[in-house]
Amino acid sequence: MSRKVIKIPQAKQNAPIETQQLRVAAYCRVSTRHEEQYHSLEAQITYYTNYIKRNPNWKFVAVYSDVASGVRTANRPGYQQLMRDCTSRKVDLILTKSVSRFARNLMATPANGMPAADMRRAQSCKS
Repeated sequence: MSRKVIKIPQAKQNAPIETQQLRVAAYCRVSTRHEEQYHSLEAQITYYTNYIKRNPNWKFVAVYSDVASGVRTANRPGYQQLMRDCTSRKVDLILTKSVSRFARNLMATPANGMPAADMRRAQSCKS
């Protein structure tokens, strides 16, 4: 009886996200129109623009933003554009301050149907 050995190659480990060639976008949102929140939104936009552009492996796509409640995504044009761009495969990675800024319930958002986009919280943005 002859035996045939099948060699199964070792699975490749994913490279750290910072070393991958990716098209990267960020999403920022504040829920009220108070002046302090506008400053927070401006600070977030500046932070993510610089954070993405500083990485030579990443291509900056955009920072999408909204001033709106997180409950309904229909009234958030920045979010809607981000979803269109992800569906069009223009974005590989989404950075956000926290998942709650993106959506209250990720399973209820189209994000779980976007194989082109990986959503991560920027590790150095702890607030």
